[in-house]
Amino acid sequence: MAVLQLTEKEFAKAVCGEGVSAVLEFYADWCKPCHKMFPMIERLSEEYENVKFYKINSDEEFLLVGAFKAATLPTLVFVKDGVVIDVEAGVVGEDRVLECINKIL
Repeated sequence: MAVLQLTEKEFAKAVCGEGVSAVLEFYADWCKPCHKMFPMIERLSEEYENVKFYKINSDEEFLLVGAFKAATLPTLVFVKDGVVIDVEAGVVGEDRVLECINKIL
């Protein structure tokens, strides 16, 4: 499964359902650390087919950025059944990302 672009309009339907595990990556096109993280997130999206992976453009989705307090880019938000389980701001290692994914499985 690929990393899909997510907007506020689609958010509730995509992420808030029961039984849904999701990783949200807040990013901006100009953000070099975001570009550094994206290949790992893309690869993990292929490995974890039961987890949905979304990217949210922070320059376009102001309400979602505010709702998740995603002031630092990149910010990864780990959600299960519509509830935020963990948040990681800035560039983080794969081991930490895997720990967070395991919390939402």
